[in-house]
Amino acid sequence: MANYSNEEIIDGIRNRDNAILLYIYKTFYPMVRELVVRNSGKTDDAKDVFQEAMVVIFRKSREEEFKLHSSFTNYLYTISRFIWLTALKRKRVFSKKITDFIRPIDIESEDILDIEISMERKVVQQYFARLGKDCREILTLFYNEMSFREIALKLGKASEEYVRKRKHDCKEHLIRMIKADPEMKDFFER
Repeated sequence: MANYSNEEIIDGIRNRDNAILLYIYKTFYPMVRELVVRNSGKTDDAKDVFQEAMVVIFRKSREEEFKLHSSFTNYLYTISRFIWLTALKRKRVFSKKITDFIRPIDIESEDILDIEISMERKVVQQYFARLGKDCREILTLFYNEMSFREIALKLGKASEEYVRKRKHDCKEHLIRMIKADPEMKDFFER
């Protein structure tokens, strides 16, 4: 199997190069799996953590000013570590043993913010999928910057006011579902 430099890996992620993505999975997934499994997780958790970390790295790689300041291994490990520790904290499994196992690696504060935003987006998407079709459609159109009038016309609804009220009700229902989940208690308390 070929070895790639940090720049080649980041370019491969940015360009969705299948050969490099396969290389990343084969080379680095075992490290993430070990991190998660040794710290109260399962293999399925490790797959989720790895995928979330890759999404964060893909988004960062698309930024013009992005420059990797450490090895790709350390960067992926740090992001994965942060994602898993956040998941454990939400599950209330966090312990001293976990922090002792994980070696500290510097990560920039804007990277942490990107990871948190990515994780919050995933939570919202999970609950969004549980909404009724009508709510999903109205919220999707609204967040795609359609006006209430355009949404009413597109959906054949009686008025803009109906759409405005329905959008508000759907959004409130989504928030209530997230707040009702004990694992998401901290989601709104930042």
